[in-house]
Amino acid sequence: MIKFNFFKNGLMILLLSVSALSQQNQEISDRHLARENFKSKYGTEWNIRWNSKTETPSSITGGKITKYNGSPLDIARAFLDEEKTLFVIKNVENELILTKENISKNGGNRYIFSQVFNGVPII
Repeated sequence: MIKFNFFKNGLMILLLSVSALSQQNQEISDRHLARENFKSKYGTEWNIRWNSKTETPSSITGGKITKYNGSPLDIARAFLDEEKTLFVIKNVENELILTKENISKNGGNRYIFSQVFNGVPII
């Protein structure tokens, strides 16, 4: 009887692990698809540095976005919202805080956002 309970509990843990692994694989697959969609939508002018641990962009520079309206910050937020699968963001307004803003001599804008979870920065 004890062996059966142990096996049953061990099997349940194994099934939970397989389920979590399956979900993680789906999320990685979704991000890979988002990468390909990004390239087809915006072209290859972008310089993207990828975080090898999370398979998400750590920085994106170089390209231009012309399909949005509003201030440069509004445009950046709209872009991040549209590409939230790529960045693994559910809600731009709740998960990203603007930490730095620079305007170059050429007139380009640079925004650095930090991701937070329940108000705590994600490093």
